[in-house]
Amino acid sequence: MISFLKIKIAAAISLMVGTAQAGTPIPPGDSWATALGQTRTLETDHLACSTQRALDLAFAVQRQPRMAMDLPCTLLLRGYRVTIVSLEYGNPNGYAYAYVRWVNDQTNYYWIDATVEIIEPR
Repeated sequence: MISFLKIKIAAAISLMVGTAQAGTPIPPGDSWATALGQTRTLETDHLACSTQRALDLAFAVQRQPRMAMDLPCTLLLRGYRVTIVSLEYGNPNGYAYAYVRWVNDQTNYYWIDATVEIIEPR
């Protein structure tokens, strides 16, 4: 019963987060769009999920103390090289998500939080 309640709470949070972070593609003229197709080295660890909805849900669960769920997510560690496939704004404040492919994995693609290391080369 408790795990079912946790799932319901997480689903409700996910709906709220998903609504606020609907995902708007970054237009081609945007300065961040130059990162598309490039390969970058991660400077920090990143929670990576197979869908943006799963990423939103994972972040929502992280904000809830003592809550855990099995999600289709993995950890991309600092130093991994990823190719940027797509970028989307997550909310009106300009926060962005990146859809990336780990260079050593040609089959799986993941959404991650698009921090400066992804958007702007150092």
